[in-house]
Amino acid sequence: MADNVSIKSVKSDASGKTSISSNSRPSTQKSQTSKVKRRRRKSSVSSVGNGAKPKKDGGGIFEQTAIPEEEKLPLELCGACQREARHVEATHFCEECSENLCATCVQQHRKFPLMKDHVIKPRGGATAVKTVAMTTCEKHDGKALDMYCFDHDVVNCAACIAINHRKCKKVTYLPVAAKDIAQTEEYKDVIVTMETLRVELATSRVRRNEDNIRLSKEKDDAVHRVKYIRKQINKCLDKLEEKTLEVLQNQFREYNARIQHDIDTCNEIIATLARITSELSPATVMDDSQRFITMRQGKSTALKAKNTIATLHEMKGTEQIQFLPDPRITDLVKSLPSLGSFASEQRLLTATLVAQFDVHLANDVSECQILGSAFLPDGKAILADWENKKVKLLNQSFKVLDHLKLSGCPYSVCCVNQNEGLVSMTNKKSIQVFEIDDRHKMRVVRSIKTKDFCKDVAYFNGNVYVVCGASREGSDNQLTIYTLDGTFIRSIVTDANGDVLFQRPLYVSLNSIGNVIVTDEDKGVMSMDDTGKVISHYSDATLKYPNGVVVVNNDQVLVCGFGSHNIVQLGRNFVLLGEIVSEADGLRNPKSVCYDVNSQRILVTCKNTNFIRIYSLK
Repeated sequence: MADNVSIKSVKSDASGKTSISSNSRPSTQKSQTSKVKRRRRKSSVSSVGNGAKPKKDGGGIFEQTAIPEEEKLPLELCGACQREARHVEATHFCEECSENLCATCVQQHRKFPLMKDHVIKPRGGATAVKTVAMTTCEKHDGKALDMYCFDHDVVNCAACIAINHRKCKKVTYLPVAAKDIAQTEEYKDVIVTMETLRVELATSRVRRNEDNIRLSKEKDDAVHRVKYIRKQINKCLDKLEEKTLEVLQNQFREYNARIQHDIDTCNEIIATLARITSELSPATVMDDSQRFITMRQGKSTALKAKNTIATLHEMKGTEQIQFLPDPRITDLVKSLPSLGSFASEQRLLTATLVAQFDVHLANDVSECQILGSAFLPDGKAILADWENKKVKLLNQSFKVLDHLKLSGCPYSVCCVNQNEGLVSMTNKKSIQVFEIDDRHKMRVVRSIKTKDFCKDVAYFNGNVYVVCGASREGSDNQLTIYTLDGTFIRSIVTDANGDVLFQRPLYVSLNSIGNVIVTDEDKGVMSMDDTGKVISHYSDATLKYPNGVVVVNNDQVLVCGFGSHNIVQLGRNFVLLGEIVSEADGLRNPKSVCYDVNSQRILVTCKNTNFIRIYSLK
């Protein structure tokens, strides 16, 4: 007996209500299935008869046979049958509906007036189309989503429509609503939009992957910083321990000397008393006068002994060495939640021009060429004027307090402390150490000889970092490290692979954990440890010919773009955050930049100008 397959149709009356009716048609599906089963049984019997061994499983016998190629599930299925949860091989393709059809559905397809003119081609002559399984309703036991509500712009099954959309004015059969959808502008726009969004999401994914890689590096850097701070704390504690032990040793020596003095006094008096007692004995022969003198000496010594005994009795146990730890140290350490905090966000700083100040002096012979600058801890500033061969000291209002006349052209300056600074003398191949007294007068006190032409100079934790080399590319380009007294430590010329690190290095700065940051006009900005191991590198068209560099809060870096006429901000691990000052702000050929942590200001110097620029940072 043939199965009956129901075909649903949707009608709308004048009131807008929707009704669903069904017709029946005979199906050949069951007969086709029976033929397949008979062929499988026949094939199975043949296999067993030919000597194939049956396989036992769970007490039953299952025949393991190969399924003939023609009996495998077809790759292309009839779309109409698939919506009714039946898998029938498609024999034709309707180009108007863009759907595969079986032979039975082709006949049904041509019955309806709206579809009688559809171009239906055999699958062999039609464009290969991938059949997509019909989406089914999650709420109603796999019913096909075949209805569309225009009012709510949703696709539902017939049951959902009957329950939730009875009052909706415009509900239609999905194939009707979707007719020629591939030719509509909406369809094309959706495809374009999805492709655009796919590309944007892929780009966002790449960026987030890069963020993940960057975060891993930042985590490693943070671990390094924590260990560095721990080492610094250990060094401070070692110094406190050393000073404490020194005080202890001094106190012990003082008490020991006092006690030893008293012991020596006792020994001396005891010996004197013994001698006088022996001399005054009857066995000793002496006249009365001498005996009288010796007796008087005995009385005097006895009095001295009594006084000494009294004094020592009072001093008994007064010397005491007992260590009393300062509770503030332990209390402070216990009160701290950690060794520091973590800056979770990096944001672009806002630089606002406060003013420009003229630093040209009456006795200057040329226009100023300020190549280097630095702030002192109290907010004063020092400048290196190349053309006029001077170091200039400015007060907090950026007025010149004093100048130091030099024998050569100074390239750059840095401060060691409130009263001491360094100035690099390029052509002299030396670093001049100068002092600033209480009257704001400067004088050179000593010099450090360098092996090559020296450019920028920086000071950190007792060491002096000097950028050396000629203006051209060559082997002389290097970073040299000295102690403050001029002892050579090392030169950094190549990286771990033996490749030359620098081509035209100019300026140097250091962050809070001692990483060295060097600007190179050709290679960009590099961060390395004090052995030359490169940690980070930045080079981009946004920053042309990098010159002056300074580290600000949270170890973020400001770099002067001499050729791009800007100052850019690099975050941790040298992520570009953006420009804080640009050419549009009137900046031209910036050479140096320094930062005052107290006022949150930067001082910027530029090529061939008498004026310095002061910006506030927020």
